[in-house]
Amino acid sequence: MRVLSMGIIITEIATARTLFGVSMEVEIRNDSGGVRSIAAHLDSFKKAGVEFKYVDGFVKFTAPKKTDKSCDIWQLGASVTATKNLFMYAAGSGSDFVITDAACEPHVNELLRMLQTMGAEVEGIGSNKVTIYGNKKLKGATFEPGPDFVDVAGLMVAAAVTDGKIRIKGANVPEVVNGMINWFELFNVKIEKEGKDLIVSRNGELTIDTVNSGVPLAAPGLPKLSPGPWPGFPVDAIPVMAVLASKTKGRLLLKNWMYESGLEFVRELNAMGADIFVSDPERVIVTGPVNFKGGVIVTPNVIQACKAIFIAALCDPVVTEIHGVDILRRRYPNVFETYTSLGAIIERVDDLR
Repeated sequence: MRVLSMGIIITEIATARTLFGVSMEVEIRNDSGGVRSIAAHLDSFKKAGVEFKYVDGFVKFTAPKKTDKSCDIWQLGASVTATKNLFMYAAGSGSDFVITDAACEPHVNELLRMLQTMGAEVEGIGSNKVTIYGNKKLKGATFEPGPDFVDVAGLMVAAAVTDGKIRIKGANVPEVVNGMINWFELFNVKIEKEGKDLIVSRNGELTIDTVNSGVPLAAPGLPKLSPGPWPGFPVDAIPVMAVLASKTKGRLLLKNWMYESGLEFVRELNAMGADIFVSDPERVIVTGPVNFKGGVIVTPNVIQACKAIFIAALCDPVVTEIHGVDILRRRYPNVFETYTSLGAIIERVDDLR
């Protein structure tokens, strides 16, 4: 079972134990590969009374026979997925939860509003301290998600690095995109707000004014971009920013302190023609502009890294053969159709053999 489903499944198991007196367990695969640890999930669920143990590469969770009437949990960190799982567990538990250091990204807030609609009482939406009064008799609800800021960032980069113009429908939601727009405008990317949509294009040469723009500097003439918990710059958008920086005049220090292996994909960008110096596993300096030369690339098994390589392949009139794109299609099933409709020339290698 995937980690994202964990909270609600454990709640269902806890309910079954209460009603029928049966012992039930759920197993979560702890996939490594330099992606992300589930330590935050384990810590939060342990504090909620859920037992766990490692068995043959899986984490086995056992729901509590009885949940406490109230539970005060201070998370190790504001992990988005761990927070979501804990919210879902709390909402269906019938207990009162106070969760401190909760993630507060827009999609986390959307989940809380949906849980409210389903019958849970929630206080503190949009903050890092949330109180949930659980309800064991949650009802069904209709939910329509808003724009995903990581998806929007990818399309913004694609428009800028190809000197194109893209209308991103439904993306003009200020509380979701305004922080990112601040950063893209520093690269001289033009973003127009028109009704519910954003229209993205270059505003001339891609460059960062290190003197007059107010951009943070790591050293004289060296701007820096570092992610942070919301409302900081989203860490999942850092990979595509490496591509944008590669087509931008000057240098940029990219730092990913949140995931130690989060910048490993720059090796593949360098193989494609990028000029990226690896200072250490968490810091790289990108120099641009470069012309990507294409070639045969095996992408890392990381969704956003694969997306960065995919967008880099669109930058210049060269042929790039990318292996391992199934990880990208898992997150974006229609990614090839979407970019083909925007003018990209994409062929499945399997279809050519």
